[in-house]
Amino acid sequence: MSHCEYGTFYTEKRVLARKEHTCCETHRTIQKGEYYWRCVGVWDKKLSAFPQSEAAYHFARWINKEVRRGGFECVEFGGIGEEVGQEIAGLDDPLWLEWLEVCKGVVTRGPAGCNTTKNEQPTGEVPHEPA
Repeated sequence: MSHCEYGTFYTEKRVLARKEHTCCETHRTIQKGEYYWRCVGVWDKKLSAFPQSEAAYHFARWINKEVRRGGFECVEFGGIGEEVGQEIAGLDDPLWLEWLEVCKGVVTRGPAGCNTTKNEQPTGEVPHEPA
Protein backbone atom coordinates (compact mmCIF):
# COMPACT_ATOMS: atom_id res chain seq x y z
CA MET A 1 0.00 0.00 0.00
CA SER A 2 1.66 3.16 -1.12
CA HIS A 3 0.78 6.81 -1.25
CA CYS A 4 0.37 6.57 -5.02
CA GLU A 5 -1.47 3.28 -5.32
CA TYR A 6 -4.91 4.52 -4.42
CA GLY A 7 -7.10 1.51 -3.78
CA THR A 8 -10.74 1.11 -4.72
CA PHE A 9 -11.40 3.87 -2.20
CA TYR A 10 -8.94 6.44 -0.80
CA THR A 11 -9.24 9.65 1.18
CA GLU A 12 -6.95 11.81 3.25
CA LYS A 13 -7.94 14.66 5.49
CA ARG A 14 -6.29 16.90 8.07
CA VAL A 15 -8.16 16.42 11.34
CA LEU A 16 -7.90 17.37 15.00
CA ALA A 17 -7.11 14.34 17.16
CA ARG A 18 -9.87 13.44 19.62
CA LYS A 19 -7.63 10.76 21.13
CA GLU A 20 -3.98 9.72 20.93
CA HIS A 21 -2.75 8.09 17.72
CA THR A 22 0.63 6.79 16.59
CA CYS A 23 2.14 8.21 13.42
CA CYS A 24 2.66 5.38 10.91
CA GLU A 25 5.92 6.99 9.72
CA THR A 26 7.71 8.28 12.84
CA HIS A 27 5.92 6.18 15.49
CA ARG A 28 5.64 9.43 17.45
CA THR A 29 2.50 9.85 19.53
CA ILE A 30 0.00 12.25 18.03
CA GLN A 31 -1.52 13.92 21.08
CA LYS A 32 -5.19 14.68 21.65
CA GLY A 33 -5.81 18.19 20.31
CA GLU A 34 -2.97 18.00 17.76
CA TYR A 35 -3.64 18.14 14.03
CA TYR A 36 -2.70 15.09 11.97
CA TRP A 37 -3.54 13.55 8.60
CA ARG A 38 -5.91 10.61 8.46
CA CYS A 39 -5.26 8.57 5.31
CA VAL A 40 -7.82 5.82 4.73
CA GLY A 41 -8.21 3.44 1.85
CA VAL A 42 -9.24 0.01 0.66
CA TRP A 43 -6.52 -2.21 -0.77
CA ASP A 44 -7.15 -5.85 -1.66
CA LYS A 45 -10.66 -5.57 -0.20
CA LYS A 46 -9.27 -4.52 3.20
CA LEU A 47 -9.94 -1.13 4.83
CA SER A 48 -6.76 0.39 6.25
CA ALA A 49 -6.10 3.67 8.05
CA PHE A 50 -2.75 5.42 8.37
CA PRO A 51 -2.47 8.37 10.76
CA GLN A 52 0.41 10.66 9.88
CA SER A 53 1.71 13.56 11.92
CA GLU A 54 1.63 16.94 10.20
CA ALA A 55 5.42 16.80 9.76
CA ALA A 56 5.50 13.23 8.43
CA TYR A 57 2.61 13.81 6.00
CA HIS A 58 4.28 16.71 4.20
CA PHE A 59 7.75 15.13 4.31
CA ALA A 60 6.35 11.88 2.83
CA ARG A 61 4.69 13.78 -0.02
CA TRP A 62 7.95 15.60 -0.73
CA ILE A 63 9.93 12.32 -0.72
CA ASN A 64 7.48 10.76 -3.16
CA LYS A 65 7.45 13.80 -5.43
CA GLU A 66 11.09 14.93 -5.42
CA VAL A 67 13.35 12.11 -4.25
CA ARG A 68 11.54 9.30 -6.06
CA ARG A 69 10.98 11.40 -9.18
CA GLY A 70 10.83 9.15 -12.21
CA GLY A 71 10.08 6.06 -10.12
CA PHE A 72 7.08 3.91 -10.82
CA GLU A 73 6.00 3.42 -7.22
CA CYS A 74 5.73 5.63 -4.22
CA VAL A 75 6.92 4.72 -0.76
CA GLU A 76 4.47 2.58 1.20
CA PHE A 77 2.81 3.96 4.30
CA GLY A 78 5.21 3.44 7.16
CA GLY A 79 8.22 3.19 4.85
CA ILE A 80 9.54 6.75 4.71
CA GLY A 81 12.24 6.15 7.34
CA GLU A 82 13.56 3.17 5.42
CA GLU A 83 13.49 5.15 2.18
CA VAL A 84 15.47 7.97 3.79
CA GLY A 85 17.98 5.39 5.03
CA GLN A 86 18.52 4.18 1.47
CA GLU A 87 18.97 7.69 0.09
CA ILE A 88 21.41 9.18 2.61
CA ALA A 89 25.16 9.33 2.19
CA GLY A 90 25.91 9.39 5.92
CA LEU A 91 24.68 10.56 9.30
CA ASP A 92 25.60 14.16 8.46
CA ASP A 93 23.55 14.05 5.24
CA PRO A 94 21.01 16.93 5.18
CA LEU A 95 18.17 14.52 4.29
CA TRP A 96 18.92 12.41 7.38
CA LEU A 97 19.13 15.48 9.61
CA GLU A 98 15.80 16.71 8.26
CA TRP A 99 14.22 13.27 8.90
CA LEU A 100 15.39 13.47 12.54
CA GLU A 101 13.58 16.81 12.85
CA VAL A 102 10.44 15.29 11.30
CA CYS A 103 10.61 12.47 13.86
CA LYS A 104 10.54 15.15 16.59
CA GLY A 105 7.37 16.59 15.04
CA VAL A 106 8.96 19.60 13.32
CA VAL A 107 7.21 20.50 10.07
CA THR A 108 10.08 20.91 7.61
CA ARG A 109 8.04 20.79 4.41
CA GLY A 110 4.84 22.69 3.75
CA PRO A 111 1.93 21.77 1.48
CA ALA A 112 3.87 22.67 -1.65
CA GLY A 113 6.96 20.78 -0.49
CA CYS A 114 8.84 23.96 0.33
CA ASN A 115 10.71 24.46 3.58
CA THR A 116 8.78 26.02 6.44
CA THR A 117 9.81 27.35 9.80
CA LYS A 118 8.98 25.62 13.06
CA ASN A 119 6.18 28.12 13.76
CA GLU A 120 4.44 27.81 10.40
CA GLN A 121 1.75 25.16 10.40
CA PRO A 122 0.20 24.21 7.05
CA THR A 123 -3.58 24.21 7.16
CA GLY A 124 -6.48 22.88 5.18
CA GLU A 125 -7.31 19.77 3.28
CA VAL A 126 -5.34 18.63 0.27
CA PRO A 127 -7.65 17.06 -2.31
CA HIS A 128 -6.73 13.64 -3.71
CA GLU A 129 -5.08 14.00 -7.09
CA PRO A 130 -4.67 10.71 -8.97
CA ALA A 131 -1.20 10.08 -10.40
